[in-house]
Amino acid sequence: MVAEAGWQYSSHVLAGLRTHHSPILTVANWSGSAPGLVGMLNLNASLTKMGVACSTLWSVDFIDDFFGNGLRQWLEENESLFSL
Repeated sequence: MVAEAGWQYSSHVLAGLRTHHSPILTVANWSGSAPGLVGMLNLNASLTKMGVACSTLWSVDFIDDFFGNGLRQWLEENESLFSL
């Protein structure tokens, strides 16, 4: 599993994600007070342009049901890839 804080610097993480073979989940805040959403959308667009699939979640505070259920579903769908 890879966890990266991309913020606005998608170019710093793209090279590694281009050849990453496990599922990619991009996550961002939905708050207008921080630029996470813009960075995530840029990263997603760059991954799409390179033909790399990714899933996406967003939240205002990461404690809402939408985020929790979405993360749980993504982890369950990819469970076999994360077992040791």
